Amino acid sequence: MQSLASAQRVLQHYPRFFANAHVMVQVASLLIDETDQLATPYIHFKICVGTMIVGAVNLRLTKNKEIVQFYGHLGFEVVEKYRGHGLARQACELLVPYARALGFRRIVITCHPANTASRCTIENLGARFITYRDFPAKSSAYDSERLIYCWEIASVSE
Repeated sequence: MQSLASAQRVLQHYPRFFANAHVMVQVASLLIDETDQLATPYIHFKICVGTMIVGAVNLRLTKNKEIVQFYGHLGFEVVEKYRGHGLARQACELLVPYARALGFRRIVITCHPANTASRCTIENLGARFITYRDFPAKSSAYDSERLIYCWEIASVSE
């Protein structure tokens, strides 16, 4: 993983979007998450189908173990109407070259055990289940239970 300054350089030199036949991922912005007390920087990507924004992917740029083990490096969401078509998986796969340019070789992804859609997406990426953790409650936005996966992107073909 790179520093914030390195991430800004990668943003300047890499394409602003990645696409396949079904989905496009567009760099939206480099942001700082003020809610985690450590002001974690992350890159926010829009998931688009045609001209419609149908979701988002956030790539956290941190080595902080607590943040990584609870939130993961990668978070994604898809608007309900567009779920069930593999868009989050495709968007994450499109970001592999970008993540590699930022210095990632493996990406930690977490989800709540009851979130079957996210679990399926994570497993369809080929991420390996690492462990279950029950953390103290962090915020009202997240439950304390997490399944932790590791996605080895060094071996993912482009």
